[in-house]
Amino acid sequence: MGISIDIIDEGDLRKIYFMGSFDEDLEIDKVIPSIKPKMVFNMKGINKITSFGVKLWIDLLKQIPETSTIIFEECSTSFVDQANMISNFVQKGEISSYYAPFICENDHEFEILLQRDDIKVKDGEFVIPNIKCETCGADSELDEFAEDYLGFLE
Repeated sequence: MGISIDIIDEGDLRKIYFMGSFDEDLEIDKVIPSIKPKMVFNMKGINKITSFGVKLWIDLLKQIPETSTIIFEECSTSFVDQANMISNFVQKGEISSYYAPFICENDHEFEILLQRDDIKVKDGEFVIPNIKCETCGADSELDEFAEDYLGFLE
C-alpha cells in the first residue's frame, strides 16, 4: 500500500502531508532532508499503521532536532490510536487537531475534526461538547471509551 508525502512551504513553515499507511515502505529519507525549524505534519490521510511502520516512524522522529517545533494536525483515528498506545509516538510534537468517531442515537457513525481545546477535563472526567449527527441532526456521543481514545490529551 505504501505512503505518499507532499511537502508545501508557507513562509518559514513547512507542511508535510502524509497519505496512505505507515508500513515497511515508509521512506525516512524523503522526509529528513525536508526538516525545518517549524513544521506541521498533516496526518489526515493515514489509514493504517503496522508495527514495522511504528518503528520507522519513531526512527524518523528521533532524527528531528530538538530545536524543531512539530505540530500534528488533522490526525486520523489510526494515528490517534497509535499515539495513545505508544508513549513516544509523537515525541516532541503536539497534536493540535484530530478526528474522533461519533455515533448518534439513530446509529449513524461519523467522524468529526476536533481541536485540542474542544474537549476539557473536569474533575478527572472528559467533557465532550454536544455534537449533532451530520445525517439526521440527532444527539451523538463519542464512539469509543473517552479515557482510552482521548488519553493523548492528558
